Amino acid sequence: PHRASRRPWTAGERDRPMGLFGGTKGRAAKRASEAATKPAPAPRPKPAPSPPAAPPLAPPKPPPPHTDSSSSSNRAPSAPKPALVSPSASANGSPRDSPKTSRRTPGPHLSGLREASKDLKSIVSDTPSPRHDPDVFQSPQESHLHLVQSLKPGEGVYIAAAPSSHSEEAFHRCTVTKVAKTAVSVTLPSGEKKSVPPLEVLPAGSWQPKLSETHDLCALPSLNEATVLAALQHRFSEQAIYTWIANLLVSLNPCQPRDELYGMSAMREFASRDLNKSPPHLYAIAEAAYRGATTESMLYPRSHQAVVVSGESGAGKSVAVKLLSEYLAWRVTRQMDGNDEVRQVGMDVGRVLLLCRPVLEAFGNSTTAHNHNSSRFCKFVSIGMVGGQFDAVTIATYLLERSRIVHHDPATERNFHVFYWLLQAGRPEEMELLPDKASKGHFAYLGGGRAAAETAAETAAAADKMEELRDALAAIGVPAEEQPGLFTLVAAVLQLGNIAFLGDASSGGSRVQYDEPLRLAAQGLGVDPGLLAKYLTNRPVVDRAQRSMEGLDSATEDNDLLKLLSPVEAARCRDSLAKAVYGHLFQWLGRRM
Repeated sequence: PHRASRRPWTAGERDRPMGLFGGTKGRAAKRASEAATKPAPAPRPKPAPSPPAAPPLAPPKPPPPHTDSSSSSNRAPSAPKPALVSPSASANGSPRDSPKTSRRTPGPHLSGLREASKDLKSIVSDTPSPRHDPDVFQSPQESHLHLVQSLKPGEGVYIAAAPSSHSEEAFHRCTVTKVAKTAVSVTLPSGEKKSVPPLEVLPAGSWQPKLSETHDLCALPSLNEATVLAALQHRFSEQAIYTWIANLLVSLNPCQPRDELYGMSAMREFASRDLNKSPPHLYAIAEAAYRGATTESMLYPRSHQAVVVSGESGAGKSVAVKLLSEYLAWRVTRQMDGNDEVRQVGMDVGRVLLLCRPVLEAFGNSTTAHNHNSSRFCKFVSIGMVGGQFDAVTIATYLLERSRIVHHDPATERNFHVFYWLLQAGRPEEMELLPDKASKGHFAYLGGGRAAAETAAETAAAADKMEELRDALAAIGVPAEEQPGLFTLVAAVLQLGNIAFLGDASSGGSRVQYDEPLRLAAQGLGVDPGLLAKYLTNRPVVDRAQRSMEGLDSATEDNDLLKLLSPVEAARCRDSLAKAVYGHLFQWLGRRM
């Protein structure tokens, strides 16, 4: 743009040498030639000399220091201040005859305002700024150090237990003996004295956990990890397993039945309670969610509610969801109004909500090293409500641990419950693919020879679980005549695990070692045994063009180009098939719910 905005070059300018930045030398030569031909400018007349400037004014004296009226009588009167007069003012001192640049003499009211402002500045300067206040605008580390430095001898603190100690407690309560900037001296419960860095000290003061004062952890005088654990441990020792943290509920697994905390009497109590004064309980969470979804008020308008249940394995999440569902189903039936059709729909939805749990537990739960009924999947339960009644329930399952089907440690863990219940309490029509008197030791996916033998208690419990599972399947839409086919598919997965492979020296690939597991697995899957063996020991090779033109399924079925698999690769293919079949079965059950 700069080059385009210039005037056109003349012939002489075009022949000049160009500079580095677009003709710098040419422009410099032009300026030199114009300066040589241009006449010199006439000299300017010198201005008349100005009169000498007046000497600068002396700065005014600082005002006397401020004193109160009681001491003003003993002080000598100060000399009057000289008036500030402009050097260009007239002789009589009239400011009106002075130019606009002259400074006017301040009046007595202006002088008083200046003195008052100076006094105010001195007072403000003596007041510390809030950002330098030790109790304001501090980092968590600075605040903790300030709190530790304020400790006094005799107060209680918590320090972390040594990792090598055999104590079950994570923190020890100690007594402060001396506080320094670099260390805090404490006395352990055993009488041992120890010096601890300030950052490792958790103050507790004179606080001691009490059952009546620790139902809400937000009310603790010193809120830190040690006091929270001490309060929870004290409540657990007093048979209190629920604790509030504001509107969050902390639930500790009692590892034993606590039937006195639940039931119809407890439900009626929480249904009529004031939520702001209710004790910590799962029913209080369920009641708050129900009222938030059905009750309209000025302070709390009706809106969507969500209850998130989280925790580590064995914390009691499955039981918590069961108790919440039972309370919501009872609460809806308590408020049922209207015609019989609406009431019946609400009762059916509530019954399905409760009966989904046995199905999900049978096909998605297993025994782990920490929990005998651990959920190995995630679920999302959506409940639709209209007028305080159930309208629909949707259950979405995801992240099923399919790897547990083919691999787990039989010494401490087990496969999914439905495999063991079917072996111990299955009906003859449900066990067509299983041998007589079959046990978990007969199947590789259940541990084989390393699996422990069943006990009489496990067999009796399995019979009750299977009856509950059949009723739950019928409630979610799987009738009794379809249930044998469902369990036949489960048995087919077990038979897939018993298919073994050997190396084939003639072809360089692999072959099936035993025909009976292959036949039973193919029968359960509804395919030809030869076709199943073909695709377990060979992998079709399909080029990209054929796949795009004919589709993957048709191209794989009609393709004669196969890649031989080794015994290890064939076993991986078998395991992948078993995981895929069981995963699709679990998803199908979720859709039926």
